[in-house]
Amino acid sequence: MEKFSGLIVYQISDKEFCAELNDISAIIKVSEILPRASLGESLQPFIIFDNEKIPIVDLHRFFGYKFNEPTEDTRILLVEIGERKIGVFVEKVIEIISIDRVIGPSLEFSPNDQTKFLLGTFKYEDRVIFLPDFKEIIADFEQTHQTLS
Repeated sequence: MEKFSGLIVYQISDKEFCAELNDISAIIKVSEILPRASLGESLQPFIIFDNEKIPIVDLHRFFGYKFNEPTEDTRILLVEIGERKIGVFVEKVIEIISIDRVIGPSLEFSPNDQTKFLLGTFKYEDRVIFLPDFKEIIADFEQTHQTLS
């Protein structure tokens, strides 16, 4: 049975999500960028990383959750899929795990039921962890915001 070589598990609202380590190019403390509140609703937040402007996608809002004020644990994960890069706000990074590549069907997990943006779910110990489909998320973001080249 094939294994994921490494998954980074992180928290959004009260749910645990993960991403393959190979898809994460950096983990950045939120205090290292402008406070989110100063950006306003009409502006698309972004960070400059390696001299590149990278848009930040708020998966809280994307999946129907309320974004809480940043804490010492809040991070931005830089997700890189092919030539596309986005930053993702997360409450905290929890751990790095390796698992067998057995992914179950997506479960309804949010008020908006955005399961089309999930590859699936899996159980790890006694927890359910959601695996987002970042290709689909990036495609939707690009279509909505037209900010990525």
